[in-house]
Amino acid sequence: MLARILFRTPSAASRMCARFALILLAPSLAIADSVPGSYVWPVDGAPVCNASGDQHALFYSAAACGSMQFGWIDSGTGPDSLVASSVYYLPPTGECASFPAPMHAPGVSEPSTAEVQSGIIAIGIPFYCLAPTLAYVWQQGSGAASQLVVNNPSFPPGPFVVADDGDFVRHHPRMAAGGGEYRDTAVVVVWSDERTGTPQIRAQRVNQSGQREWGPAGLLIAPTGAAQTEPQVTRLHNGVVLVVWLDARSGGSDVYALKLLPNGSVAPGWPATGLAFEARPEVAGSVRLVHHDWGSLTFVLWEESGARFGGGRSIVVRKLAPDGTPDPAWDPLGVVLSSSATVEHLQDADVSGSALVAVWTDTRAASVANPTDLYAQWVLGTGAIAGGWPASGLAICTASGRQDAASVSVTDSYAAFAWEDHRGADADVYAELRYSDGKPGSGLWVPNGLPATSAAGDQTAPVVGVGNGGGCFVVWEDARDQATNGLDIYAQAFNGLGEKLDVPLGPPPPTLALGLPRPNPSRGTTIFSLGVPVAASGRVEVFDVAGRLVRTLALREFGAGTRELVFDGRDDAGRQVPPGVYRVLARVGGQTSTRTIVLVQ
Repeated sequence: MLARILFRTPSAASRMCARFALILLAPSLAIADSVPGSYVWPVDGAPVCNASGDQHALFYSAAACGSMQFGWIDSGTGPDSLVASSVYYLPPTGECASFPAPMHAPGVSEPSTAEVQSGIIAIGIPFYCLAPTLAYVWQQGSGAASQLVVNNPSFPPGPFVVADDGDFVRHHPRMAAGGGEYRDTAVVVVWSDERTGTPQIRAQRVNQSGQREWGPAGLLIAPTGAAQTEPQVTRLHNGVVLVVWLDARSGGSDVYALKLLPNGSVAPGWPATGLAFEARPEVAGSVRLVHHDWGSLTFVLWEESGARFGGGRSIVVRKLAPDGTPDPAWDPLGVVLSSSATVEHLQDADVSGSALVAVWTDTRAASVANPTDLYAQWVLGTGAIAGGWPASGLAICTASGRQDAASVSVTDSYAAFAWEDHRGADADVYAELRYSDGKPGSGLWVPNGLPATSAAGDQTAPVVGVGNGGGCFVVWEDARDQATNGLDIYAQAFNGLGEKLDVPLGPPPPTLALGLPRPNPSRGTTIFSLGVPVAASGRVEVFDVAGRLVRTLALREFGAGTRELVFDGRDDAGRQVPPGVYRVLARVGGQTSTRTIVLVQ
């Protein structure tokens, strides 16, 4: 198989779209558009898969080439399967497309993914982009039938069993690529194993023929007898991997790491029982290991609580050198992401070529009606907090109700966030953009986010990927038809201006004109056109019958032409407005136009 010049940037779609043509066409090939697609996305989201039975356990994979890749478990009418799919500018129509074909995996749980080099060469002609190849690892079955299984599309005929030696509790499987520089000839899987009664980290290397290279039961990592949990693993270079985990050898919970060579031996200069990244009296938890190949950036971050934070909890991050050891230019205690020790839980983190962005739930303004808010931090490769991002973290959403299950995807210029939001009667999914200077996205983007859908039922467990012309894709589990069809997978695309309906501009009218709202009366969401005769700055706002401002729909420079806007029946704080009569007022270039909307129960 041919080698590939590798373009792996799991969180930076624009840089993944390197301007190369392909000698060979492959399933991972995509045309690299530089502008948003001209397709209409439904206001309430487009169905990725609405087959019978539950589509659930959604997990994120990668954003690349203007698209977003992800996976889920299909527990439909037959045995469980693991499904891999993607969304692009064209909205899906519920076809449940899977690339590769769904993997039969009865009793599947804890799926995870890693990028691998598949061996396709890319050189020459512009406008093509080679998306990453994704391999998957998961827990399958239970009891005596419990197994860890890996499937790499580059390793036919797969999938391969990683661990099945006895009726032991195994959990938290994670995987990294391992092999040559231009094609991966193996993967390395780590997991927490309880065969001794105490969780211990084990690792296994599986080659392209399915052989377990590190013995039938894998390697026991740093065998001290103390409890070890939450393993993470990443490839450093040419088959060498770094394993990070939480370790209780000091009586609390600390962060340790170990570098392994392709033959399974400990790298020279590394302690056999692991190198402490954090071994203070404070308690560490929720360790994450994020890596970016292009920028050669690797970060380890974790929750930390104790005396250092006055008994509260914050998040600490350390940058690693290319050899996997802590970067000596950084503070050995790590960079604290929030000076407010009110972190509830580290939700997600992603890395671009020059920075790390983390998002967490926060209790600094907690109340019965508002248990948690969302905050985030942008950290440069130098260890400095980016300008415009407060030391205590930047508020992403402080709306009423609980915000949870947050996801982040980042480029060098902006970060996209999505989360599960409980400000209304049902769980909803919201999204928000923040630039590298901390400023919110332009156009329709507003503080506290935009709803990805206003459909009935719960929308939960979102994942987000940058793309769509400076915007993002959001995918979630949807219960709008749960009673009759089970859980489904839906998606929404926002462009860089926060618009869901990304349609070409129509011809400009002779004067400023708001079109007739539709539907009207409405039970929630209303769509209407805005025609601008000449390019000018302006605003579109919604007022109640008393003349009070309810919602700013747009505040920006408008190009000449006709586009569509959406009012989702919510105010600027994200609250559902009461039934009644509302006035939409457009003021652009010194002209005004108005329409009336009636909202009913």
